[in-house]
Amino acid sequence: QRHLSFPLSGKDETPGVITMRLGSLVVVFNATPHRQEQRVGALAGTPYTLHPVQATGSDHTVKSASY
Repeated sequence: QRHLSFPLSGKDETPGVITMRLGSLVVVFNATPHRQEQRVGALAGTPYTLHPVQATGSDHTVKSASY
């Protein structure tokens, strides 16, 4: 639990979007019908990519996600 955080919660939160960080893993849940952009300043310059299952999956929206 000490490694779990929600860096954009509170006043920086985008309604309908949850950004979660668990150690080196970052997960963004977008429950809105629109594309969203999240900026976590503390993670700038960190090399992230989609998990291979997501990157090669059949969901075109997920495959278009980028960091």
